[in-house]
Amino acid sequence: YVKPDKGYELDTLRVYDSDKDRVSVYTNYHDDYVFTMPNSSVTVYATFKEVNYDHFVDVSRDSWYYDAVYYVYDHDIMDGVGSRKFAPYGDLSRAMIVTTLYRMEDEPRVRNYGTFRDVDEDAWYAEAVEWAAEEGIVKGYGKKTFGPNRSVTVEQLAAILWRYAGSPAAEAGAAYTDEASIASWAVTAVD
Repeated sequence: YVKPDKGYELDTLRVYDSDKDRVSVYTNYHDDYVFTMPNSSVTVYATFKEVNYDHFVDVSRDSWYYDAVYYVYDHDIMDGVGSRKFAPYGDLSRAMIVTTLYRMEDEPRVRNYGTFRDVDEDAWYAEAVEWAAEEGIVKGYGKKTFGPNRSVTVEQLAAILWRYAGSPAAEAGAAYTDEASIASWAVTAVD
């Protein structure tokens, strides 16, 4: 099996026996690389090449966010929204933000399930939501709900990132013209 690092693809694959004679390699119907084992040890040589990034059909090379998109993609932080789309101008859901943070932490083991009744245990974001709840990063809405598909608001994002950063102290009274409209639970995080 050949599994290149993200951002790379297999360029060449060669197998040699102990006499340094080349062993024939082919792919089977599963696209596995296969060879007949000789009566000696073998050495496998693989070379890789960088993938030409045109993975996301909605991220042009001249966009201001191109490098950032491929950074998070290369580092397994964000995968896009499916069908080779990243949706750079789409809404960020509550499930998406906690999944992003969870992946940044290398997807630690989750101890509990069922914290929120609207998070199905088999959902793609379930472990991330449970982790974020265990860590005190998210609190959800009333009646044990999380609202995974709801768009995250700016004040919710500020609170989530603030808690993720360890709830650092901030200078109170930041100068925002709309500060009166910020919910009381988010004021410290926004500051």
